[in-house]
Amino acid sequence: MLSINRPTNPTSSDTALELRRSWQEWAKSLSRFVRSERRSGITAQAYEQQHRAVLRAIARRRAEAGDDPLLRRAEALAAPWVSLDACRVAADAIKRDLLAQMEECELVLSGRTRRRQPLPWRNMAIAVALVLVVAGLIVDQSVSPSHSLLNEVRYGLFKVGFWIRHSSMLERVAAGVFVMLAVGWWTTQSLRSI
Repeated sequence: MLSINRPTNPTSSDTALELRRSWQEWAKSLSRFVRSERRSGITAQAYEQQHRAVLRAIARRRAEAGDDPLLRRAEALAAPWVSLDACRVAADAIKRDLLAQMEECELVLSGRTRRRQPLPWRNMAIAVALVLVVAGLIVDQSVSPSHSLLNEVRYGLFKVGFWIRHSSMLERVAAGVFVMLAVGWWTTQSLRSI
């Protein structure tokens, strides 16, 4: 981990802003590649261009700010990862350590003291949707008790129960496996977004 004193004003000039932007762009691309090589969506040429841009930004900032230990550390961290092939052949433990150090370095470069936590928008949207459905069921029941949404839901559950009682064991297992895969996929996607 980084144990470097923070500069008094790390974003005091255009070179600092350029460094922060190029670092964030490069770190985002490398992080995506490390987490999912197939879905990263970055080409080798684009990555190498981002890598050269971050090294140029570090050199410009060092020329302006002097021999700052943070800039030396950022350069030492970025320099070895010249291509996606270099990242592809690295051990997983090295990649995890690299991502942690990159994130910490980005915090120092941006002047923040801690990492921003991502907001669980998907989970919040699901919770709001469930609350609206329950509210709709309650309102619908009070407006028209004979043809309400609640009665439709009850009827749907009755049909599912009827199907379960009259289906074979193989059909139940197949349906259970499908439901488990769907819930597992949804859970995995939700956890990746956090």
